[in-house]
Amino acid sequence: MLLSDPEVTRSLLARQRQNTNGPTNMRTPSVSDRRTLTLKLIGASASTVQQGAGQVSTAVSTMGEIERAVRQVNDILREISHASQEQSEGIQQVNVAVSQIDKVTQQNAALVEQAAAAAQSLKDQATSLWEVIGRFSLPETIG
Repeated sequence: MLLSDPEVTRSLLARQRQNTNGPTNMRTPSVSDRRTLTLKLIGASASTVQQGAGQVSTAVSTMGEIERAVRQVNDILREISHASQEQSEGIQQVNVAVSQIDKVTQQNAALVEQAAAAAQSLKDQATSLWEVIGRFSLPETIG
């Protein structure tokens, strides 16, 4: 029989009521009966308190585990934040480099256009020079 069982407590109280209020037995519970009932109730209460203390101990342990887990999550989030900041700085550097490459590419394109125009101008000048030279006739033999 468990002392912390509510059924036991109800049963003991019902028996005491029968002993005091029963139609055939009108006797008052003896000091011994009351002491026995009181001791059983105290035992049941002590058992309940011990169970509660065990649950508190388990809760404290669980809270400690939760606290450790929260700290781990906090550390991980801090690392993620730091890595994100580094990636952001790296992306910014890449953007600057791409911008510089684009500027140099545009300058190179302009130089290529200038070089093509200069080559065309030289070709035109060479053609004109050949035409001018072609007007001169040199004797075939000198002598």
